[in-house]
Amino acid sequence: MMGEQSSPGNGHDPPLVRKTLDEVLAKEITSLLDIDSTTALEAYNLTTLACIVVAVDREREIVDFSDSPPERYTRPSFIADLFEMGINSKDELDHDLTAVIDMGYLSINTAGTLQAEASACTMVSLLNTMFPGMQGMNLVAFVMQMNDEVVSGRKSLEMAKQSLSQTLKSRGLAINREKAEAAVRSVQTPGGGINKSSVLPASPVNRAVSSQLKENASKRIASLRSRRLSSKPAVYSSIGHDSERSTVKDVFDKEPSEAAIAAEQERQRAEQTTREFAEIQTRLREAEERSRQLEAREKDLKQAEDAARDVEQRIQKRVADEAAAMAEKEAELQARADEIKAAEQRIRLEKEAMEKAVLDRQRDGAQKPESEPEPEPDLVDEADLASRIAAFEAELAMPCPICLDGKIVSETTSKNKTYYTCSNRACRFVSWEKPYHFECPLCKNPFLTEFTTPSGDKGLKCPRASCTYSQNNLLDPRQNQAAEARPVKKKKKLVRRVKRRL
Repeated sequence: MMGEQSSPGNGHDPPLVRKTLDEVLAKEITSLLDIDSTTALEAYNLTTLACIVVAVDREREIVDFSDSPPERYTRPSFIADLFEMGINSKDELDHDLTAVIDMGYLSINTAGTLQAEASACTMVSLLNTMFPGMQGMNLVAFVMQMNDEVVSGRKSLEMAKQSLSQTLKSRGLAINREKAEAAVRSVQTPGGGINKSSVLPASPVNRAVSSQLKENASKRIASLRSRRLSSKPAVYSSIGHDSERSTVKDVFDKEPSEAAIAAEQERQRAEQTTREFAEIQTRLREAEERSRQLEAREKDLKQAEDAARDVEQRIQKRVADEAAAMAEKEAELQARADEIKAAEQRIRLEKEAMEKAVLDRQRDGAQKPESEPEPEPDLVDEADLASRIAAFEAELAMPCPICLDGKIVSETTSKNKTYYTCSNRACRFVSWEKPYHFECPLCKNPFLTEFTTPSGDKGLKCPRASCTYSQNNLLDPRQNQAAEARPVKKKKKLVRRVKRRL
């Protein structure tokens, strides 16, 4: 027997080669399914997959050709068919078939024939989804060819492991939960049955591959027998050491040379480099697009900041202008208030001077001796003097008590009726009675109006309807209250005594 060798040309132990390739196959399938790989070797080895694919393909043929369906496999016919394909020896196939039945992929019905279960249909659907370029028997044929190349010595075991792993990785698609559920739904009918016709849509290809496997196995067996008859060393097959039971499998007619293998590896590396370069270009385009988007966002942000800054500057300028206008208005009002205050002060001083002159004149008249009576001068009544002073004040330009800007002027209506209004056209002050710049001592109204008392004298009253203040003279209400508080002085009368003659 020949042990494992490290280089092509010497061949390898067939059981070891089959076990090694089965481990690679199970590892790659479980990585795509993302499941535990400790028990995967029993379900995802070459013999198990071949049994499941062949059985499911026969179920599909029975459904597609319902008019003249092929017969179901019996246990012996199933083993014989797989043996002709070179899958394994008949004894090992019998053992492997029992294991597949125990796992629930196949079952024996009451007629003693084999039929594929739902789990087998689901398995084939998942394999087709994982390896869309190697569906059905194509995957089995590819692994068998790799096995034959190592056993015949055309390829080293290590190179075969790497080639099988790289091919399954590059052509395999990971199966997530959604894809797995879609694969399960694809083999189920609306009533919950199995839609076996949807599992292997390329059944003619499977039959062609199976036929090619059988033909190649037969040719290889005949070649081995002729080599034995000519005393040439026999080449060990993947089944065992007996040339009559051995079947070396070759899917393709032309065996690849070392140069072809190296060229294939170089092509795969070039494809990998191309894919990596395409990915890099894609990432660069994405980065450029993100950069353009960031530049556009920065431009928009800068424009928004400039607009906000412009609005803020306009607001600040408007606030400053309004503040300056307010300050100017306040200064103007303060100047007018000072002017009014100065006018009031001047009026008060003139009034005090007139009152003092009247009092001095009265005091000088009281100090004259009785012995020298003089013609009685025209006495000036104090109330009349006060009225005159009030009239003098009224004659002065009275500022408007409402807007404080204009002056109170008298105007005449179309019916020659006099009324009083403000010289400032923007002010709404108007009154039928003549206003006086005296504050009402009761309600603090800024002005009083003139009225005629029942005795015919002029008096002042508050224009507000809710206020009852009035006085019977035109004095300042403060002076009027002070005058009412002072006792009225009695006038001295000069009495001339006539001397009696004795």
